[in-house]
Amino acid sequence: GEAYAQAERDQALRTRSLELSSEDLNRAYARQEQELVAREQSIASLRETANRLLGQMGLPALSPEDASLESLSQLMDTLVRERESSRIRLHQAHSSLEQQKFALDQHAIVSITDVDGTILYANDRFVEISGYSRAEMLGQNHRILNSGRHPRKFFTELWKTISSGRVWRGDICNRAKDGSRYWVTATIVPFLDGTGRPYQYVAIRNDITSRIAVEEKLDAQLHFTQELVENIPVPIYFKDTEGRYLGFNKAFEEFFGL
Repeated sequence: GEAYAQAERDQALRTRSLELSSEDLNRAYARQEQELVAREQSIASLRETANRLLGQMGLPALSPEDASLESLSQLMDTLVRERESSRIRLHQAHSSLEQQKFALDQHAIVSITDVDGTILYANDRFVEISGYSRAEMLGQNHRILNSGRHPRKFFTELWKTISSGRVWRGDICNRAKDGSRYWVTATIVPFLDGTGRPYQYVAIRNDITSRIAVEEKLDAQLHFTQELVENIPVPIYFKDTEGRYLGFNKAFEEFFGL
């Protein structure tokens, strides 16, 4: 009887051991299933991120069969490194552009307008020479600086040039806020969109008011001299070093009948 009872206890113990082992196996299997699902989700997430980065870099996307977790991890590491390198290069380029812009602003009068001539940007030198505050200029049409010195045809040709996407260069007389006039030599550069049509114009100018004043003074003096020589009642002529006539006054013409 004791042996039989012991056998039953041993049998019960083995049965319980099998039950516990089965439960452990089920739990282990469940954990493995969860880990497998999590692994597949991780792979899918990494593949999606990798494809997004590849798309931003202009590279072909991965297919679902292309990538294991290990290869995706390596690819992600490479892409992240490349992205960081690109970010650094972009930052350096941006810094260089800012420095160039600063240097340009120190030297030139700069403004940016839309295709209708509305002022979108004005640097400090533009504000200074025009007499308008930046708030007064932004959103206004560039016509507020029109001095009335140039004929309508002048601006028609200017707009015809830049609206076709070509660079325009020339001298312009503008009017400041206080009514005074100032001269600039200007280069107007169209910014083109993907279709080749202008969407903004950048104008870079230099103040030449002093030079124009000197030229106008010299022109006035030359005109005065020419009028003086022309009206002197004594025949006057001038020649080059080879003795060829270059000109003479009215008295010379009348005296010799030439």
